[in-house]
Amino acid sequence: MSLCELSLAQTDEALTRGELSPTELLRAVLDRADEVDPKLGLLAERFDNAAFLAAEQAEKRIARGERRGPLDGVPLTVKSLYDIAGLPTSAGSAVQTGPVARQNADAVAALREAGAVIFATTRMDEFGLGVSCPATTNPRAPERDTGGSSGGAAAAVVSGVSPVALGSDTGGSVRIPAAHCGAVGFKPTYGTISTTGMVPLSWSLDHVGALGRSVRDCATVIDALAGTTTPDTARTAPGGRRVGLATGPLFNHVSGEVAENTERARQLLTKEGVEVVPIELPFAELVSHAVRIIMMSEASSFHRPYMAEQLETYGPTVQQRLEEGSLVPARDYIDAQRFRSTVRHAWREAWQDVDAVLMPTTAVAAVPRGEFWLTMEDGRTDLTPFAYTRFTHLASLTGLPAVSLPFGTSRDGVPFGLQLLGRPHDERTLVAVAHEIETLAGGPWPQATSDALPTGAGTAAD
Repeated sequence: MSLCELSLAQTDEALTRGELSPTELLRAVLDRADEVDPKLGLLAERFDNAAFLAAEQAEKRIARGERRGPLDGVPLTVKSLYDIAGLPTSAGSAVQTGPVARQNADAVAALREAGAVIFATTRMDEFGLGVSCPATTNPRAPERDTGGSSGGAAAAVVSGVSPVALGSDTGGSVRIPAAHCGAVGFKPTYGTISTTGMVPLSWSLDHVGALGRSVRDCATVIDALAGTTTPDTARTAPGGRRVGLATGPLFNHVSGEVAENTERARQLLTKEGVEVVPIELPFAELVSHAVRIIMMSEASSFHRPYMAEQLETYGPTVQQRLEEGSLVPARDYIDAQRFRSTVRHAWREAWQDVDAVLMPTTAVAAVPRGEFWLTMEDGRTDLTPFAYTRFTHLASLTGLPAVSLPFGTSRDGVPFGLQLLGRPHDERTLVAVAHEIETLAGGPWPQATSDALPTGAGTAAD
């Protein structure tokens, strides 16, 4: 097993025992990036020299017996919308939203305080306003998109460039690429982790999130950022759990393969002693409408001064969406926020008797790159963004913690994701249930092998 195949948990153990040094690990990771980044287009910017300085400092701490925790000496990436002191914050765009960052985003500062070695930023949809990350190639299915907007982060994890990665999630931007690339994506409860120093998409919907190859790895990152402790994941037998399976009109509109995969998950859980009960989430069909109103109104408000001076610098799709957001009446925005409170209250009862609620992460597997219009098996036409987000929006609007797990593949070998929603501020139970399902599904999941990656440079779009 190469160093780049190690999970965060395995890396932590090797560093703690002195079997591996931070500088040795960083060299392996950077060599891996040299190999795969020209093929996948996953990194926005690298800072090797600063990373080696951080790795050397971690090495000295470890030699003194002062290792700070499981992230100390571990190389990782952050999405390019986080401020890193001394660097411009691009957020995937040529638009200048401010000068060079004077200080680190709170999440970046927390990672560095934990000893993490940040060596690169990852590519994303411009300002997070997208779900396909067109500049990045999917390591597991090169002809399909990665999902977005944290597509570069998911590709970095799956290709072995980064054992874990820091992403962000407003409408599903961690969970969607995790599902489509075959990684784990974890979004904690809204407000658990500070978003200060993160270029906003939507202030009242933005979340910090993590991507990794296992539930435990993602939980470790969230713990470091939030100052929490998730449970020991030694338990793997899910028997005795009670899990809700989301039902209703919203969940009927999925591809045939997604429906089959969800049924396989239900059967597997039932066989292992989990009580799976159908559960209806009130108002679920209206959630995406409210999310879009809130998201685009708030995004338009943030970008108004920059659009006045740099309109031509924005990509045409982002420009159009921001202009549309500026036309949303204030009463619609207020009504959407009121509806948000109504949904939160109505859903409290749904979680009284279950440990978590299960559903697909997306209504379809990753589509061919650039495909925007979909024809579903029931004959209805759908838009790719809506097929990707209608289930992830549920945890976005309510702020509930959510995890996307790899579970099965399509007939073409494209990964599927299962999503678990938990109770607010009960990441402890959510992580435990997700880990148990992960174990049943055969995880944690390995990186994509070099043989599976596209050949030649320039595969990813510029």
